[in-house]
Amino acid sequence: MAFVALFAASLLSGSACHGFKDEIGYLTLLAEYEGTLPDGSGVPVSMVEADADNNAANSAHLYLPDSANSFLSGQTITNGSSVTSPEISDHATNQARNFFGSSRSVAFGVTQVTVYEANDYLDSILNRGNTNPTTGPPDAPTYKVQNHSWVGSYESSSNNIDLLNRFDYLVDTYDVIAPVGLNNLRSPPDYVELFGQSYNGIAVGRSDGSHTGGLTPLSSGNYSSGRVKPDIVSSPTSTSAATASVSSVAAMLYQSATDTANFANADSDAARSEPMKAILMAGATKDEFPGWENSSPTQPLDLVYGAGELNVRNSFYIQQGGQFDGAATAGGTQAADYGWDYGDIAQGDSLFYDLSVPDYHSNGELSVVLAWNIEVTDGSALVSRWVPKAEPLANLDLKVWDSTGAPLDFELATSVSTVDNVEHVYLTGLAAGDYTIEVLGASGGRDFGLAWRLDYDTPYRITGDYNLDGIVDAGDYTMWRDTLNSTTNLAADGDLNGVVDEGDYAIWLAAFGSIPTPPIVSLPAAAAAVGAPEPSSLALLAGLTALACRRRRR
Repeated sequence: MAFVALFAASLLSGSACHGFKDEIGYLTLLAEYEGTLPDGSGVPVSMVEADADNNAANSAHLYLPDSANSFLSGQTITNGSSVTSPEISDHATNQARNFFGSSRSVAFGVTQVTVYEANDYLDSILNRGNTNPTTGPPDAPTYKVQNHSWVGSYESSSNNIDLLNRFDYLVDTYDVIAPVGLNNLRSPPDYVELFGQSYNGIAVGRSDGSHTGGLTPLSSGNYSSGRVKPDIVSSPTSTSAATASVSSVAAMLYQSATDTANFANADSDAARSEPMKAILMAGATKDEFPGWENSSPTQPLDLVYGAGELNVRNSFYIQQGGQFDGAATAGGTQAADYGWDYGDIAQGDSLFYDLSVPDYHSNGELSVVLAWNIEVTDGSALVSRWVPKAEPLANLDLKVWDSTGAPLDFELATSVSTVDNVEHVYLTGLAAGDYTIEVLGASGGRDFGLAWRLDYDTPYRITGDYNLDGIVDAGDYTMWRDTLNSTTNLAADGDLNGVVDEGDYAIWLAAFGSIPTPPIVSLPAAAAAVGAPEPSSLALLAGLTALACRRRRR
């Protein structure tokens, strides 16, 4: 029988729930997005829960959420396991609330939930290989997102490898989005196999770093040691709750990827396991971790924090930014600042994606994640038996180039792990210019998911404070007047269209009298060099009077 370790339950107060949603960017997204946000409506989901009563002598099995809980009133919760005496588990109830409950989650629109007891899931759903001499492949799922807030392993490494193969087969074959938890606490380390050492799941840790992580120790067949986990972290203070929070965001994004009636940029390719993993990881933030690093080209992620902290705002905008096909050559059509792709690449080929930091913008931050699955096939020679066999992992590489002078002019960064099935490049401080993402089929071809986000600081002149003195006043009007029609001195080009014109006057007029926030960036010296002539007191008074009249007519 598998030993299944139960994570510590996470009890969150209402204020803590509000804080969590703020930390992952949900409240910011809610405030700024003009449409209706996805909430997981129409997405069937699943939970696998450890039996909270580990006493084998007891007949009761505690793994079901409490469907009578007021925060779970909108869900139909189905028991997917056939174990005897199933009963309610506080841990399962808490993770259900974190996953799709009405107060804590962002996928509170989920209505269809199937729950499995962990041992039964391994034996009867994944169809563990030694439980039946004529066992078949894992059962086809009825769910799209499955949460695993538990850990476990067998004493037999062959059992663990068999189940890892089956789990990775399930994710890859049916595009199940499967966040899986790592063990709580880093000391002493306890790096269990199921399912944190899978290739195709999304391994989740805690933002406080109190989880097992680093390089995976398991090495058997085509499962290599030395892979970096976790993939991503989240702020709740148990790995159970952190994992459920990632599942909640995944369910939310699954809806916006597939609900064409409500989301103009819905694209079912974004709901595939590879792009979804890339979108979640590329959206993750690193500001919370001053020591974050992927210290070498062969280490794609931080050994503690993975790609960073879950951020639903970034990931939603990446997904809704749209899919962009890679080009055979660099220097072609520009992709959006936030976007993704689901594609195929052959060995020896490259695909290119071109981005730009516009003129007078600066401090570009680029996060790019490439993700692909390990392939698992039937390795049995017998028709009556299905034996999973992990194929050699395809080796895909990721590069980012500075293409400002010419396409692929200078290589800025590479991610070239030979054992991981994710690559990640993270760059900050990018100047205005052109940049190119390259995906390479280094060894073996494979379908993949690619996601990116490019942020940069916008020139302060869009506020109307053209002379940067901290207030929008007559001095800014003078600068606009004296540079009208200029295409070289753009200090008063408030709409950033490359010429000082009437549109820039409108920006100044609308902002007149305001005190903008401190400058985001300093304008280039050539653009900011022209000072505003000081008008006389009488001229200034007359100008302000005219302005007041004009503003009233608006």
